[in-house]
Amino acid sequence: MVKIIYTKTKIDLEIIDDGIGFNEETAKRAKLNHHLGLRSMQKRIELLQDEFEIISKMNEGTIIKIVYTNKRGF
Repeated sequence: MVKIIYTKTKIDLEIIDDGIGFNEETAKRAKLNHHLGLRSMQKRIELLQDEFEIISKMNEGTIIKIVYTNKRGF
């Protein structure tokens, strides 16, 4: 599921996956194997000085939260 809340000052985006989730060790192994999708997303958001959060629990899924503020105008 994808949730988007758009206002004049910011965009809140949530990507919700009800799959198997992952733990920190799985994420480290993926990075070592050059699977950089989520890390690439995180770096791009950080370069914009905005917010990025990954919440994942084994057997419960993953939520990616991004908050993009209107610093440069939409």
